[in-house]
Amino acid sequence: MLRRQIAGTDLWEEFESVVEQLANSLDQTRNRPNYTRRRQALQDWEIPLAHWQSICSDVHQAGPYLGPQDPAIGTVLIWAKATEAEHLHSPTLTKLRHQEGSAARTPNNKIALFRTPATRTGSNLLIRTRIDTYARALAARCDLGTEPVLDLAELLPWEPEATRRRRHSRH
Repeated sequence: MLRRQIAGTDLWEEFESVVEQLANSLDQTRNRPNYTRRRQALQDWEIPLAHWQSICSDVHQAGPYLGPQDPAIGTVLIWAKATEAEHLHSPTLTKLRHQEGSAARTPNNKIALFRTPATRTGSNLLIRTRIDTYARALAARCDLGTEPVLDLAELLPWEPEATRRRRHSRH
């Protein structure tokens, strides 16, 4: 279909050349993401409570804060970021959906707050940034084939000192 769209131009040879360069580059890359390994490693993973509390701590100064958050929210959002999959397919939400009552709706509604672009401000943005940092580190461990366990001290402080000073000076 693409060939038909660019027929009569010199673009097809250029397109093939770029695709070939990309394929060669991927062949030479040693540490490519392994999404299957990530999903397998994180199938039963849950964020440790102390890690989730650290992610959510000290964010009230960045803007309106909704108070303590359910660790299931962190587990789902980190899983989605680390696996680059839709959060609705996370094992945690799947388990919650099989439970009776509103157990699945509550985290899902709060997860939507972190995923909606309009609410990515203040404390939600800060938590989301920390979740992304955590997920990248967790994904790297999975890609190496090691246990999905992080040392929180390796991730702290969450923000560089200059960012923390600016945030604190505003309040």
